[in-house]
Amino acid sequence: MEFKTIVLIIAAIFICFLLFKEWKRADKSRLYVRLAASLFAVIALVLLIVPFKYSVNRQNNTHQLLLLTAGISEDSIPKSVKLFTADSSVIKENPSLKVNYIADLSYFLAQHPEIQQLDIYGYGLNPTELTKLKSYSLNYHPASTPSGFQSASWNHQIAATQTLRVQGTYQNTEDEPIKLFLTGLGTSLDSVIVAPKSEVEFSLSNTPKQNGYSVYNLLALSGKDTLSSEEIPFEVTPKPPFKLLMLSSAPDFEFKFLKNWLYDHQYPVVFRSRISKDKFGLDFLNYKTIAVNNINQQLLQQFDLLIADDAELAILSGDEKSALDKQIALGMGLIIRINDNKPISAFSKRFSYATTLAAKDKSYGLKLEHQEQILQPLSINQALYFNIKNENQPLVADQDGKFLVNSLLFGAGKMVVSTIPATYDWVLGGFKNDYSRYWSKIISKAAKKSDQQIQYEIEPKFPTVSLPAQITVEQANGEKSNPIQIDSASLAPQQNKYLPYLWNATFWPQQKGWKTLKINDQFSSSFYVYGADDWKSVRNNAAIQANLQFAKNQLQKPKELLSKSEKQEMEISKWWFFFLFLLSAGYLWAESNVG
Repeated sequence: MEFKTIVLIIAAIFICFLLFKEWKRADKSRLYVRLAASLFAVIALVLLIVPFKYSVNRQNNTHQLLLLTAGISEDSIPKSVKLFTADSSVIKENPSLKVNYIADLSYFLAQHPEIQQLDIYGYGLNPTELTKLKSYSLNYHPASTPSGFQSASWNHQIAATQTLRVQGTYQNTEDEPIKLFLTGLGTSLDSVIVAPKSEVEFSLSNTPKQNGYSVYNLLALSGKDTLSSEEIPFEVTPKPPFKLLMLSSAPDFEFKFLKNWLYDHQYPVVFRSRISKDKFGLDFLNYKTIAVNNINQQLLQQFDLLIADDAELAILSGDEKSALDKQIALGMGLIIRINDNKPISAFSKRFSYATTLAAKDKSYGLKLEHQEQILQPLSINQALYFNIKNENQPLVADQDGKFLVNSLLFGAGKMVVSTIPATYDWVLGGFKNDYSRYWSKIISKAAKKSDQQIQYEIEPKFPTVSLPAQITVEQANGEKSNPIQIDSASLAPQQNKYLPYLWNATFWPQQKGWKTLKINDQFSSSFYVYGADDWKSVRNNAAIQANLQFAKNQLQKPKELLSKSEKQEMEISKWWFFFLFLLSAGYLWAESNVG
């Protein structure tokens, strides 16, 4: 017989005894109150011995994981929820929060397959960690935008006599103006003032006189106080920049702005704009005067890159087209701008296209190849996209994943085609940094390469000590990119599944400073590794944007699939029955003594 049953039998006998005793009592005053008190006293005593439990239906969010990252605000964290983090600094900086540490997020998720959604708070995860979460639904709760430098870029490698340009955005949350200084070799080189309570784009420049590796500094000063001091590493080489030939079927704003940008960045440029059938307008920028009426191989050999609109290429003569084909095959690059959303030249027709109805008043946020940050949206009439083939290497996509700039290898050269009708709106809108990022990327991808035919990119743009970074190597000749060496450490690259000429490797920088990169024991270059506190506000802001974009692209699962209804047993506190017993027994004692 169970203990609970024994207690109930004894309680029943005891209740009968007490009720019989009270009923036979000579004094019948307050009889029913004494009977009730006797009954409640025994019931309370029983419930003190045998717990009283009941079932409730509750929504249990076992499918969600709340993950904290650096930059969190304790006020934004939900209460009474189990918290986790994969960053030990979060525990140190928030001692009042009870946070569970996850040593390896990927391993933890593999051990808990029931988790389907992550709620991330703070600055978020780095791109390497985000790529491992593509199968999860993700809600991102960003930290407040950090004050200070929001973005920054500069030409890390410049030719002798070329200008170093440092551009970016600074957010001043102070009540006083802040002055930005570009300093180098112990002297101030350029400066700009940021007004109080404002966010402005800045541009600082200087023409270095020394060759080799240098590290300038970008200072933010409020009065005599230094708010931040960031490093600007760059290399001055004796090699001149790419030489460009531009052909336009008619004067337009896109080529006008591009021509001015190339001139400002010291590119040698020859620009030919067709006025009538055999009449041209000519500009020679940072370049000698030459004859360009006839496009032949002798002329093309003088240039590394040709930029032309599709309409101009379509009306070239047969000999001119043949000369251009031969020179591209020998290594020269070609960038084509599609006119009126329709490919018409033999060169642009080497690609496959798809058309859609152009949406009115729609803005397109563009994403460059191997870069997480989205460029400022462009308001353009976009109706033409690319169908990607195996031999293609797409360079630019919109926020919906449709490709707007595509490329392919043609012999030793490369052809790049853009369906974007206009990019100068970035300049008109004050987003010169995005304009520079876009055209620097497209030109470097298309221009004639050195004999080594090797290019590389490192993400993030600010590789930092003790944080993962990825190097992407492009081998135009299709050879295996092996080995890759950074200083004395060897990396094992992995070939891209879809683009066999791309190789990727991940590394963890351990020391700050210049690093020597060697590929295939023949190509050599250098890059700079930053300290943990360098460019912190820029890296945090970039992390916020990357996490917002990643969360936006993830398929969010309905809440009813992330939580399940479960029956949960609840127990009423024994204190309630203890007080009921005291009240009932106390009344019986007091009543018998008073009576």
